[in-house]
Amino acid sequence: MSIDTSGDFDEQILLTSSSSKLDNIEANISSADRNVGKGVGELRQAAGYLDSARTKMCCIIVTILIIVGIVVGALVLGTVAPLSPHRVD
Repeated sequence: MSIDTSGDFDEQILLTSSSSKLDNIEANISSADRNVGKGVGELRQAAGYLDSARTKMCCIIVTILIIVGIVVGALVLGTVAPLSPHRVD
């Protein structure tokens, strides 16, 4: 009576190969999870930078509008000193 062990050997190779593939899949999923978490953090940081840039841009625009308003107001009201040193009476 002989025992056929070739089937058991094939099953062992198949299980070892499957186990290795499952370990590889698990490692890839863990890596993807870490990368997604890191990406979410970077997106939040980028949103903060965008808000900061938007605030700075609004401050610059308001400052420019104030300066333009002062210059235009001074020209319209004639409070700017004449360019010529001679006084007109």
